[in-house]
Amino acid sequence: MDATISSPAVETPKSGTSNRKNQVIFFAAALIMLNAVLSYSMANIPSLIKVGDKLPAFSMDVLGGGHVSNADFQGKPTVLFFYAGWCPCSHFSSQWIKKAESEFGGAGLALAAIGIQDSSGKLKEFAQQYDFDFPVAVEGGNDVARSMGVQTTPTTIFVNAEGVVKYIFVGKLKKYSDMTGGLDTILPAGKSTA
Repeated sequence: MDATISSPAVETPKSGTSNRKNQVIFFAAALIMLNAVLSYSMANIPSLIKVGDKLPAFSMDVLGGGHVSNADFQGKPTVLFFYAGWCPCSHFSSQWIKKAESEFGGAGLALAAIGIQDSSGKLKEFAQQYDFDFPVAVEGGNDVARSMGVQTTPTTIFVNAEGVVKYIFVGKLKKYSDMTGGLDTILPAGKSTA
């Protein structure tokens, strides 16, 4: 008697199915790794200072020599203008910073321009182009920006005489009313609309 033993046929996966499965596994692993990297990165980025926060301590060297610190602004409504020479929105916004300086600088408004994200030479050229008559920091601005969570240029921070942040405008000041919105929060009533 001839007996044949047969075993059931075992199908081997087709190479297309195997490749697809490997691609899905690779894609899932890549997403998990990306999520881990982004979560770590985002956790280490300081958040932007908030309205109601006290202005943190800072000190910077300014054009023309000397330095300026948060103590220099105590008792004065203050505008901090974070800019970069490469940033067209910073260039455009400068006209409104200058206008606020000319209208309210003599009435006690303090301003400071803080250069970030650029070489000190480019930041200096920017300040000279707009002839700022207030302290301009071209060295140390990145550290100050980091302490306040500023990452975007331009960013304009309005601080009252008590050193409390009252208004923040991130981005291009498209019109003077973008500036007066912040000035209204730090100047005596009705001053910025007079």
